[in-house]
Amino acid sequence: MVIQNDLLGQNEPSVTSPSSRIKCDQYWPSRGTESYGVMSVTLTDTQELATYTVRTFQLQRVSAMNVSEDGPTQTDTQTQSIV
Repeated sequence: MVIQNDLLGQNEPSVTSPSSRIKCDQYWPSRGTESYGVMSVTLTDTQELATYTVRTFQLQRVSAMNVSEDGPTQTDTQTQSIV
């Protein structure tokens, strides 16, 4: 969705609530690079602040057949509220 809509950032709800119920599943790597279908996601920076966390990613559409056909890399910033 980020690359399809040419978005530069996204805001996520907190992972847990006071009842410890998960509000948002983690769909990004905790560190390094993970592949999600045809997308490669690399976590490049994490800033944990008092009420939110800011993460920066590099996103790239990858070809299963030939690495030389990989798409351009796009930077995405995610802000996640933790209150």
